[in-house]
Amino acid sequence: MPDQYIGLLTGLLSTAMGGALALASGYLQLARQDRRRTAEVHRDRGEELYMLTEQWLNMLLCNAISLMSVMQGKLTYNQNLELTISEGEKNPVNFSRIGLLVDVYFPGTRNAYDDSPQGSRDA
Repeated sequence: MPDQYIGLLTGLLSTAMGGALALASGYLQLARQDRRRTAEVHRDRGEELYMLTEQWLNMLLCNAISLMSVMQGKLTYNQNLELTISEGEKNPVNFSRIGLLVDVYFPGTRNAYDDSPQGSRDA
């Protein structure tokens, strides 16, 4: 009879240990997938913020070049304003989306964004 209990106990312990290992393995795999998914979302949002920021900087550069043309007498100030307005309508910069991405995904960049001309109005 004691041999039967030893066999039963060995079988139960083996099953319990196998189940525990399977649960631990499953948990680790889910944790790894979650970290990978989080990193992917963070990278995607970083790319989106980069593209929006690049669009914003291009708009600022175009405005600066246009103002230089005004200073050189190649454009009137009204022509510059019309050009700025038409470019802004064709390629609007989504400042609220930039602010959201900064606040949610990249809070460490908030001070730099607040120091920018648009960021100080967006806060």
